[in-house]
Parts: sequence; structure tokens; C-alpha cells
Amino acid sequence: MAPILRDRYLSVGRDRPLVELDVSVRARRRGILTPAVVAGVAYARGAFYRADLVTELVPDASSLSDWLGRSAGGSARSSLLRRAGDAVRSLEAARVLHVDLSVGNILLSEHGPAWVLDLDRCTILPESAPAPAGPMRRRLERSVREAARRVGAPLSAAEWEALRAGFDGGP
Repeated sequence: MAPILRDRYLSVGRDRPLVELDVSVRARRRGILTPAVVAGVAYARGAFYRADLVTELVPDASSLSDWLGRSAGGSARSSLLRRAGDAVRSLEAARVLHVDLSVGNILLSEHGPAWVLDLDRCTILPESAPAPAGPMRRRLERSVREAARRVGAPLSAAEWEALRAGFDGGP
């Protein structure tokens, strides 16, 4: 439905800016790096609405997708992928299930941790729940593979190892 609706949402349940605000606050309380929601608005149009969300700026940061397009590979790209894997491990540890985790929803600066974006479809699981390890890892790996193919720069074995080391917290 997303290609048909584009940036319109069906007016059922809570508006997406309110959901994003709620999930963002709860995820931040659990230690997830995500830009704070500053403001949000929804514009009603019949059975649909459009919504805008304003979040804090993460200085000098770009999406993992952008970095994969710019980076030729090697240790710089491995470092980015490692930090993206670390973000997934943080989500798992915090019991935050991000069903739309992709290279477009991970924000990185040249140095420093990864930030997670687009939390409106996340589920905050009880802290006693098992860690949701598999789905987010598979989703991000699929997104990385597609993005790397799109820019004509497939990941090397060492780069895949870096991403997975981030997932597992290894060296």
C-alpha cells in the first residue's frame, strides 16, 4: 500500500507522529540512540492524513545507505558496518523490535555510534521477553546486500564479518 498511499496514512488508531513520539521516548529510556522528537503534526484529509515529524539534528551524520554509496570499502566501511551491527545488538538488548530496520534507518557520523530512525512501527517488548535477535539481523543484512548491489560495491567477507561482529559483540 505504501507506493499507492505515498505519504498519506489511513485515519485509524493513533496518528503516526504520536506513535513515533511514544516509542522514541520509551526506546531512549532503554538506552537506544535515536534522535529526540521535537515536534509533530498531522493534517487530516477525509479518511486519510499526512504527517510531519521534526527530530533533533545529529551533526555530520548520514544514513548507512549514503555511506555505502560513498565508501569504496575497506576499514572505513567495516567500521560503519560494525557500528550498525552494534545498534542492532542494542535494540535486541533493550527489547525494542524494529520491524522496518534498513540501511535508511541507521544514521552514522564518520566516528561515533549509530543512531536508529523511524521508530513508528517498533514494538517495545517487556524487558523479560526473549531478545528479538533473528528478524532485525536478517532484515538489515538483506537491506545492506540490496544497497551494496545498487551502488555496485558488494561487501567483502571482512565487511560482512564486521557487521556480524557488531551483532554479536565480538572483536
